[in-house]
Amino acid sequence: MPYDKKLHFFAGFVLSIIVCLLKGSHVWAIGVALAAGIIKEIRDYLTQKGTVELMDVVATAVGGIAAAIIFNLI
Repeated sequence: MPYDKKLHFFAGFVLSIIVCLLKGSHVWAIGVALAAGIIKEIRDYLTQKGTVELMDVVATAVGGIAAAIIFNLI
C-alpha cells in the first residue's frame, strides 16, 4: 500500500475514534471520515497543491470504517 494511502487510512481511523468517543455513534464516525476524505480531495483540486484521487477518499473512509468496527466490538 502506498505511503499516501496509509496516511489517509490513519487519518480516517483517528477521526473515527475521536467521533466515536465524542458522539458514541459509529455511523457518525464513518460519515465524518468519509466527509474528511472528500473535503481533502476538493481542497487538493481547488488549490492545485495535491493530486485528486478517488482511492484517497476510499482509504480515508476505510480507515474510518475499521475504527468504527473495532470501537463497536469493544
